Parts: sequence; C-alpha cells; structure tokens
Amino acid sequence: MRGIVKYSTAVTVALALSLGLSGCGNPLKKSDDVEISTEGKTLFETGLQYVKIVDRDVPGVANDHPYSISPDTMRSVLESLYVNEKVLFNQRQNPLFSPAELQILSNGLANG
Repeated sequence: MRGIVKYSTAVTVALALSLGLSGCGNPLKKSDDVEISTEGKTLFETGLQYVKIVDRDVPGVANDHPYSISPDTMRSVLESLYVNEKVLFNQRQNPLFSPAELQILSNGLANG
C-alpha cells in the first residue's frame, strides 16, 4: 500500500507540473510575426512597433555633440561609477569599468 501511495504521489506531481507548464507554450496563441528588412527605410517592424530611418528636419553635421569632452575628462567621469555589492552583511563598492575598459570607452566616447 505504501508503494502505491508513494508512486501515485509522484505521478500526480508530474502530471500537475506537465499540465501547468504546458500553459506557458500555448500553440493556439498567434504570435506576432517579426519582419526585419535591410532594404528601404524600415529596419524592424512588429505589430504597431517599428524602427525606421527618417530624414533630418534640421540640416547640420550628423552625430556632432554641442559640447566637446576630452578623453581625460571622460575617463575621470567613468572612473567615478561604482557598483554596490552586498554579500550577507558585507557591502562593498567595486568599479564599474576595468582600466582597459576605461581606456577604450573614454577614447571612443570622447572622439565620437
């Protein structure tokens, strides 16, 4: 009798999990078709959302920031970013970027 109860419990749990998890992947639900195009001005479109390249309203130099920042200034700003890590009751601050990442990012962001 104990064996039947033990196995029936396992079968019941497995059945409940399989029925419960089958609801996550409903084959009857129609999914939105994603269209990605490299031709034309629409890059991505799904439902009512899209990414499109449009002409600028105001003529000017493309990708030009109104304020110039030196790589050293950008490096000092990026060095000041820290991540707080809490392990049990100990909390410490770790730098967000490594020295190699700071070198790459500061030059790249400052020069555009």
